[in-house]
Amino acid sequence: MIAISPPAATRVSDRASWTREKRDALESIVAAAMSDFRKFTKPGTHGRVIIPDFELSDPGVILLVFAPSGNCVLIVGFERRASSRDPYVAYPTANCLADPDAVAYYDKLIQSRKVETRDLLSQ
Repeated sequence: MIAISPPAATRVSDRASWTREKRDALESIVAAAMSDFRKFTKPGTHGRVIIPDFELSDPGVILLVFAPSGNCVLIVGFERRASSRDPYVAYPTANCLADPDAVAYYDKLIQSRKVETRDLLSQ
């Protein structure tokens, strides 16, 4: 299991100042979240993921997933691949914590650091 500390309650970075690498990393995080969402839901299920601000040096990102079957805190791993065309790659971990207390705790932290909300569709 990846050990990731909760997002700090500091100012969210200005999206206009993001590098191309960080924008690409965000898309990789969304793709990993979609992959895990498909594992936890039936085809045709709609949901939403909230992504907090992150640093490229983070070992992973904690996301908040809303689905009809229940909400969960999803951990997405994050690594740097020096030889890859996409040097920062997020990967699914299939680690979705659905405990209501954990969801409530992380909801406040993630919402305060939100940089992106995306719709999810399980296919």
